[in-house]
Amino acid sequence: MFPEFAYIMKVNIGIIVLYFTYKWLFSKDTFFKLRRSILLIFLAVALFYPLINIQGWMSQQADMKKVVMIYTAIVPGSIITPHTAVTNWHAILLSGIKYLYWVIAVALLIRFSIQLFCILNLARASRKEKVHGVDVRIMQKPNGPFSFFGLIFIHPDSINENELDEVLTHEYTHASQWHSLDVIIYELACAAFWFNPFIWLLKHEVRYNLEYLADEHVLKAGYDSKSYQYHLLGMTQQNHNDSIVLSNRFNILPLKSRIHMMNKRRTHHLFKAKYLIAIPLAGCLLLISNIDALARIKDKIVDNKLTRIIIPAINNTIENDAAQTGETDDNVYTAVEKLPEFPGGQVELLKFMTRNTNYPEKAIEKGIEGRVICSFVVRRDGSLTDAAVMKGVDPTLDQEAMRVVSTMPKWTPGEQN
Repeated sequence: MFPEFAYIMKVNIGIIVLYFTYKWLFSKDTFFKLRRSILLIFLAVALFYPLINIQGWMSQQADMKKVVMIYTAIVPGSIITPHTAVTNWHAILLSGIKYLYWVIAVALLIRFSIQLFCILNLARASRKEKVHGVDVRIMQKPNGPFSFFGLIFIHPDSINENELDEVLTHEYTHASQWHSLDVIIYELACAAFWFNPFIWLLKHEVRYNLEYLADEHVLKAGYDSKSYQYHLLGMTQQNHNDSIVLSNRFNILPLKSRIHMMNKRRTHHLFKAKYLIAIPLAGCLLLISNIDALARIKDKIVDNKLTRIIIPAINNTIENDAAQTGETDDNVYTAVEKLPEFPGGQVELLKFMTRNTNYPEKAIEKGIEGRVICSFVVRRDGSLTDAAVMKGVDPTLDQEAMRVVSTMPKWTPGEQN
């Protein structure tokens, strides 16, 4: 698994876990400011938890070592597999997936840039005025009110005078609290992880919550709840510029959800404590990520170092002129017409070593690695004798290599004359 692929997979797993956590615990309460914070924190956790390395600490904990061993045994992705040549169709498929990913990601970034340009161009073309003490941009064409960072756009002729103060209060809340920053962060996240439907669902949750925040501020300012809700219903018939989706609109969301939240009983303050669950949840994701990394490191060491100790001798026929000792049954040949073979061939040998090789924990902790070269004699009946270490690395690795050789089944004997 490529490091970047592993990172993307972990980020998307984190997004899925955090989305369901949000929907289950937070989406029904009325702590809108806390919900805004948790949505940003959740995205940050998903992006950064795969990058935090606590493997050094974990490798020193006896309990964690046991967990890593259990994880290695039960998770298929961490089991060693024999190395085989990558087929052409597989390489073409991977290239196609990468190409498709970048085409769609770049297209979404271009769309984002166009939307940003439209807003800035509209700001340049609009007239700046102060309406009821609030700096706004007056649009020339009929359009619903919206805001983008510190810019508030309105078309006065499209808003009744008795609704104008409510609209300005609503949009000023968006502008003063920098709600557009949340929108942009999640737009970029959607461009990066467009293939994950849960990032789009999280983006919608962000949009909903920002509107709940602005609605709450309007009601706290003293405006009548029912009158405000009727005004929202009336403004749903106005035309909107759908190309400007980065903005915070006065009536962008289904009004049923917003009206429900405005009429909902306020959640008791004691329930704010549940937001602390973000800490252990982030900790669990961090532990799982590093357990997986430790398991893969362990497998990589075994796969790349220990399982290669016999392969070079098998792949190369020995062609020297070593003297043969005679024609008795005890003769040992160093050059033969047909080499001895592990039952089932090299693939089965790799599988056998995958199942039976246990990289020494002491060697992992000390970072010891290398190639151990062993020799042994395959007798007429296929049994192995005279095993010895020809070139060692460390006593722990040498012992493990000899142990693996000693547990091998009978080979198919070589043939000479």
